[in-house]
Amino acid sequence: VSFLINCQRQDYSRGLSETKEILCIKEISLAIKKYVRNIYRKNIKKIRKSKKWTQAQLAEKIGIEPVSVARIETGLNFPKEENLSAIANVLGVEVSDLFVDRETDKKSTLKYIQNTLNTLNNRDLEIISNIVKTMTCC
Repeated sequence: VSFLINCQRQDYSRGLSETKEILCIKEISLAIKKYVRNIYRKNIKKIRKSKKWTQAQLAEKIGIEPVSVARIETGLNFPKEENLSAIANVLGVEVSDLFVDRETDKKSTLKYIQNTLNTLNNRDLEIISNIVKTMTCC
């Protein structure tokens, strides 16, 4: 989120061309993909280890090669959709659970949000305020 806000701030202050804005969006997209990949790989590994399974055992239950599980858990590969469903099923969770960052506690999340808000200009704060109001209105 802070990367997105910093990128937008640069756009406002420098009036970057459309080409630079597109590059900025690509950088944001890559950062999001990296973040998501990090979450699911950690969750798969953590749940697998909680069941005391090896990568080979998980691979066998899913029907893929052990090297594929290793590549998924290290973030080198993103599992195919059918494998992602199989992984979640075998691990006893919903697919969406694999993409939830359960390690970040509420206190550290609130601290991060506060620190980020402290760096924003008034326009950005107003945008964030409107988003929060929309989320909590009903």
